This record gives sequence, C-alpha cells and structure tokens, in this order.
Amino acid sequence: MEQATSAPPASNTGALTQISRSVDWVGFTFPTDIPLQGVKEIMGLEDWQEMDRGGMGYSASCRRGHVAIYYEGRANMGIHVEITGQGCREEEASGRVKDWRGFFGRLLEFGCKFTRVDIAHDDRSGWLNLDTIGEAVKAREFTTRFRRGQEVHGWAYDEKKDGGRCFYFGSAASLACIRIYDKAREQGLPAAEHWIRVEQVFRDERAQRMVQECVANGFDVCAGVLRNYLEFKEAQENVRRDLRKPAAWWLAFLGGVEKAHLSMAKLARTLEQVKEWLERQVTPAVALMLEWKRGPEWFVGQMELAKFRWKKEHLAMLRAANAAAGP
Repeated sequence: MEQATSAPPASNTGALTQISRSVDWVGFTFPTDIPLQGVKEIMGLEDWQEMDRGGMGYSASCRRGHVAIYYEGRANMGIHVEITGQGCREEEASGRVKDWRGFFGRLLEFGCKFTRVDIAHDDRSGWLNLDTIGEAVKAREFTTRFRRGQEVHGWAYDEKKDGGRCFYFGSAASLACIRIYDKAREQGLPAAEHWIRVEQVFRDERAQRMVQECVANGFDVCAGVLRNYLEFKEAQENVRRDLRKPAAWWLAFLGGVEKAHLSMAKLARTLEQVKEWLERQVTPAVALMLEWKRGPEWFVGQMELAKFRWKKEHLAMLRAANAAAGP
C-alpha cells in the first residue's frame, strides 16, 4: 500500500501537499493447524526457494526475494512470515498484495498473530525539517507517550560522509516506537531532494491492535495514532505543555487528523467468516475422514461432542446469525 493524503498548506497559496503512507515491514505467525503448503497458498505458491538454514527460532525457512517463511519450530510455534520493507514493495509490484487492508483482513480471518508492523509516512514536499524537529526536541516543545528518546548521528567510515541524523522516540525493543530521519540521504539521493520519513514501529499486541484498527477503519487512522503518540507544540509562554496548540507544520503534515487511540477490542467473527474458513481449510480433511470411515456417522458424532466445547464467542455468533435471519 502506498496511500497519498492531501494536507492543507502552511500558507494561503491554495496548493495541496501529498503525504504518502505505506506499509514498510510486516511479521505475522499462522496458527498451528495451518501447514506450510497452506501458508504458501495464502502467500502465493510461486518462486519460493528453500534455504539451508532457519531463523527466528525455527530450523527451516524458504524465501521469495525479501519475504521469508520460517517453519519447523516447536509444536506450539506455528509458521512465521517476515516481510521487509523491500519485500512489501516486491509483493505490491507483483500484484500479490493489491490492498494491504484486504490482505491484513484475510490474515486476521485465518487467525494470524501479528508480531511487527511498520507504517511509514513520507514527506517529499517540505513540511518537515530535521533542524526544526531538533530544536523542538531540545526545547521539549512536544508531548509524547514515550519516556525516553535519543538523537543519533550516522556516518560511513569508508565513504567519509555524514550519514544524517535520526530521532528515536521510545525504545527499539519496546512495543511501539517512532523514528524520524532523512530518507533521501539514506538512499543517497541528491542534496536537493527532500524526503523525510516518519516511521511507526509496532510489535506484538500493539502490532495486532494496529492491524485490527486499520482493517476496521482504514489506514487513515495511522496518522491519528501517530499524533496520539507524538505531538509537536507551538512555543507558548505560561501555558502548560499539554495545553499548547499543536505546531502548525506537524498538524499540516498529519492532515489535521484527530488523535486516535489503540484501544480497539478484538474483531468479532461472523458465522459467514467461519463458513469461509471451513471451506478453505477444513473440508479436504473432513472429506478424507469420511472416505476413511466409509460414511458420515463418525463425523456427526464428533460434531455433537464439539457442542460441549462451545464458548461464549460461539454462542454469540449463533445468536447474531439467528437474529439477522429473522423469524
């Protein structure tokens, strides 16, 4: 996904600024009942290359460009998929991922647990300036949910050049953090090229909640979540920092969105989704058992026993489906 959003201009020239937003890293784990072949079918069967090593606690892996599938872990580990930033662009270019919202929704239906999601907000029009951000950080003219942060200056010894600066809000090891840096310099683009990137990195339960939010409400919510985690403020004397006005350049970059909180409850499944999952994943095994048992009697008996394992979620889905069907 690369989505452009129109932000209001800082001046009254009437021009609109395009801020692009993209998925820049994804990691997720499939439930233990989905085999390797099933994962490959979901991800697209073509071009997988078996590797001679595993990773991330798994003993085996296969790759397609910058997309990796890790398998043969412990019994409770499932199968893990890791898509790097370049891998995201490869999946888009191939047409395998036409819509990240739909792709994420499908993975949630399969019961995937997300371990990492990065969302990149790219400014190519000049709203963001690292010097301005540095001054705001030094003067503490911002509010944030993070307790710690740091500014890093990069360099390349062999090339004898400045590698640029990067602002970190939060820790790279925490469930969420934000990075702001000069993407143009990182890519070795001409000095006149303006490209500042703001990256949101979410891990584990925060990644899961972020994906759920994007599936439910679209990727525009990412800007609202970013503003909730970090907001630069105008310099106002004798005004408490959290009550100050947002910095005009930051609000313009975000498109004037309201703050959004990651407090979404687990998405409720429907019986129609359960039916689709059964058709995709379970019916081949059921057909095999029916053939082996030479009839439906064993299967019917198992289904009656399964009713004793229903949970509140199952009963709620049944009530909702019956209510929708009417009398």
